[in-house]
Amino acid sequence: MGNLKLNRGLILGLSVMLGLSVRACDCGGVLKDWSAEAVQNSRAVARVKVDSMERFDQTHCWLYCSGIELFWGDLPLSMKIVYDCQSSCAMGFLPGEEWLVYLGAEADKSLGLHYCSRSRKMPRGNQMDEGIVASRIGYAEELSNIKATFPVRKFMGKEAWEKLEKGEVRALSERRIMPYPERGEAAMLLGVSAAVFFFIW
Repeated sequence: MGNLKLNRGLILGLSVMLGLSVRACDCGGVLKDWSAEAVQNSRAVARVKVDSMERFDQTHCWLYCSGIELFWGDLPLSMKIVYDCQSSCAMGFLPGEEWLVYLGAEADKSLGLHYCSRSRKMPRGNQMDEGIVASRIGYAEELSNIKATFPVRKFMGKEAWEKLEKGEVRALSERRIMPYPERGEAAMLLGVSAAVFFFIW
């Protein structure tokens, strides 16, 4: 009788473990250490405040956010991001939360946020500092690394963002010269101007 209970317990335990493994989102292991490349490989990286959420199909929701600081890419001050809110890779957001987001581009070119990115919520009070996946470093340290490496950029106005979405202007990713596109372009322009001045003089 004791062995039967033990066997039932083992079977139940294995079933739960198997169920969890099926539901778990496989991100291919622990993320690599933070690097500038992780930022530059994203469409945009920013600190944002969650305003609201809205479901638009069986597994996806819209996340409406307000920008706090922009470190990479082009983003409007008020943005709409698509994310998974139903499947095994579902992400949970609450209004008022602050997040560090690494955004990608979806097939329809909309901004996308994935469970396996480095995106993470800023912990409040006694909350545990948890990333979406194991990030090896805390929120504060990751944010400090980004700020030390990338200058804070300005968010785009609504009209400028609409032009970017329509393809009337180029995105940062299309004009970048690693690691800082604006600085590279400015240096090139300064060099050309100096050469022209020297030639005229």
